[in-house]
Amino acid sequence: METPQFVEYIRRGITQIPHFDTSDVPDLVPPFLHLIKAPAHGPLGFIHTNNKAGEPEQEVDTGFYHRDGQSSPDGTLYDRKWIFHYRQTLPRLLEERNPSFLKAHMPWIKKLAHVHARCVHFCHGVLEQIDRAYPHFRLRALFDPIATRAEHVLRLIAYADTQQPFLGKAHRDRSAQTMALFESHPGLEGLVNRRYVARSSAPNRPLLFMGGSLAEVMQNEVPAFRHRVRYTNNTRVNEQVIRFSVVFFFHARPGTLLKRPTH
Repeated sequence: METPQFVEYIRRGITQIPHFDTSDVPDLVPPFLHLIKAPAHGPLGFIHTNNKAGEPEQEVDTGFYHRDGQSSPDGTLYDRKWIFHYRQTLPRLLEERNPSFLKAHMPWIKKLAHVHARCVHFCHGVLEQIDRAYPHFRLRALFDPIATRAEHVLRLIAYADTQQPFLGKAHRDRSAQTMALFESHPGLEGLVNRRYVARSSAPNRPLLFMGGSLAEVMQNEVPAFRHRVRYTNNTRVNEQVIRFSVVFFFHARPGTLLKRPTH
């Protein structure tokens, strides 16, 4: 797809990526579901947190953790989920702190690494197209491949039961780009023309939308996409999980003060 047409698609908020291989992404899920069944301080206890309802959200950058949820005004809980974050630094952390787990799960870790690397490569290609369309923002310096390689996150999310219609409240991601790679059930909804509409990924056709950090530095020339996750189906993954998804977040270099251009 030529640069002007592609950039125009993503400026509208969200686009479906054709011909992006996601055939191995479902293979990431079973080991993650197995971790959920492990004790609270199981094999990844060194990077496990347990956020109670009502506490400020403190998401770790690497590893496995569980959130007990947040309280709604009527006292019910929402946003209850288990999350696994893969970053490039995870194998080294495991080698230092839990080598037996790394050895036992090496095939899974390698698959996570392959999907992560594929997404990084694709998002750098998207960034190059945006940079050609808007060269005055000088985006390459903020997203240098060497400086940012440890920042990008592959996230596996498993949602627990909820008494609310929404599994995730409306928000804009802090990332520069977000790729919705896989989902067990529909539920993603995006704000398009002032109304929320359903958007779903498909095999080898993930979704791509922009986040807050890119929107800030580009003065909303490419806006951040506001979205939420609704519980849309009475079926479930297993007795603990009602929905899971796999998402990739592409970030700017660490410590970057996003400055607007002076043109």
